[in-house]
Amino acid sequence: ILLDMPLRDVEQIVYFNSYVVLDPGNADTLVYKQLLTEDQWLEIEDRIYSEDSQLVGVEVGIGAEALLRLLSGINLEE
Repeated sequence: ILLDMPLRDVEQIVYFNSYVVLDPGNADTLVYKQLLTEDQWLEIEDRIYSEDSQLVGVEVGIGAEALLRLLSGINLEE
């Protein structure tokens, strides 16, 4: 409930089955909290590190560390 994500998505992140977008940066095709397969992430990573890349600020995570980042962004005062 706190993350506004289905439990299944949270499980996919925790069990290292899916990556999650923590910051889409300037990528038009990525959305905050979007789940990515490993193949999707590798394709994006290749684009980020290519010499002519225009992508900046993209952050993706997996596992408990990614969930911690998502939870740290929640404003509990609201």
